[in-house]
Amino acid sequence: MPGQHGTSLKDYTQALIIQLRLRDVPGRTIGQVVAEVESHVRETGEDPVEVFGQPGSYSAQFAGRRRPVGRGGWLTLDDVTFPMFMIGALVMLNGVLNLGESVDVTAGVVSWAALFVIYALVVVRIDIAVADRETRTITTARRAHRRRAASWLRFLALFATFTLGRVISSRLPHAPVFVSLPGWSLVLVGLVVAAVSIWAYQRWSDQIVDPRPWHLKGRPKWR
Repeated sequence: MPGQHGTSLKDYTQALIIQLRLRDVPGRTIGQVVAEVESHVRETGEDPVEVFGQPGSYSAQFAGRRRPVGRGGWLTLDDVTFPMFMIGALVMLNGVLNLGESVDVTAGVVSWAALFVIYALVVVRIDIAVADRETRTITTARRAHRRRAASWLRFLALFATFTLGRVISSRLPHAPVFVSLPGWSLVLVGLVVAAVSIWAYQRWSDQIVDPRPWHLKGRPKWR
């Protein structure tokens, strides 16, 4: 539903949610703020930017409240669960490729884990910076352009991480074998690690709670 200046209510609320997330506003508060904005605009037909201001400016008044679980400090919940999921997926893939064989677990696992941690720490912060720039004001063309750029950057960074991991593994001296496991057990271990990472993210991520009888639709991934 566009306002007087063509501002879509959906675009505005999505940008506002991202800005509130970046300011560590609890999910319950975000639900209340967005519900008030949506109700007012639907009742009056006014442009949300004219009434509430740009998303970056309007969200500033709600900052400084209690930080939700998993979002305080330098290390976030995403920084922990994403490497866990990637390591679990890699272990599971290795097991699938060696189902009928025995696989040696060496110190190379540590190097892969370190690379995925570095990837999470770097790329998540780049995503945050891009999300902040593209949602402070409602500028559809610039926002879409930056979103495409960020997607390509994530893909290239992940590809570079895998390539670097392969290079490091190929150049490492023969490391001592910690344990030899059948391929099927690696599939099971990888599945458990990936499942635990997903469960932990769902359990401790701060969900948006809409006070109305229905729930917010189209919530972006910037939690």
